[in-house]
Amino acid sequence: MNELTAEKFGDFMDELIESTHVQMLIDMPEGTHEPTIRDNLGFGGTVQFYILLNAMKPVFKDICDNIIDIDKAEGFVDGVLELVKADLMEVVGGGDSE
Repeated sequence: MNELTAEKFGDFMDELIESTHVQMLIDMPEGTHEPTIRDNLGFGGTVQFYILLNAMKPVFKDICDNIIDIDKAEGFVDGVLELVKADLMEVVGGGDSE
C-alpha cells in the first residue's frame, strides 16, 4: 500500500510548484481583514497554503535585510508563529493556545 506521508506530499507539492507558473492574488478591501484569495492552479486551500508557505521565505528575508537584526531573527520567528497559531486556531474555534 502506498501511504501518503507528509514528506511524500511535500515532494509532490514541490514538484507541482516547480513545474508550473504559479500566481496568487490576495485582495483585502479597505475596512476589512477578510482577504479574497485566488490562484491560477485551482486546487483549493491546501495548495494555496503551501504557496503561502513558500512565499514567506522572501518576505522574511526582506524583513531581516531591512528591519530586524539577524541575531534576533529566531525570536522574531517565534513571535510570528505565536500570532499565526492564534489566528489559525480562531478559525476552528480554538481559544487560548496554551
